[in-house]
Amino acid sequence: MRQVTIVNCDSTMIMGDCVGVAETKVERVKGLLGTQCLPCGHGLLLRPCSGVHTFGMRYAIDVIFLDEEYRVIEIVHDMRPMRIARCYTGSMVLELPTGTAEKTCTQVGHRLMEYGGDAVLP
Repeated sequence: MRQVTIVNCDSTMIMGDCVGVAETKVERVKGLLGTQCLPCGHGLLLRPCSGVHTFGMRYAIDVIFLDEEYRVIEIVHDMRPMRIARCYTGSMVLELPTGTAEKTCTQVGHRLMEYGGDAVLP
């Protein structure tokens, strides 16, 4: 799985500098299952994705739903284990350690950017 850095273009803050990109069905299904924690600076970008769950997880996460232009359309702060979150208009989901959205001043309407690999997107 490739790793990228995610930056909030509006707050100019780095949301994660070690974010995995889950693009295959197998990667998306596995997600963060089996991990003990999500360290600061780490995360997972699931693409395409419009819903996630925390069944089988042992820790809470921030869940950020994005549209195809990397605009934040919904934020679920501190999503605890055994929960489901869905955003029907979402194109991808960014999962980060609890508190990251607040620490980076991320709000609905902000645009994020992905750096890493061979390209800068979008």
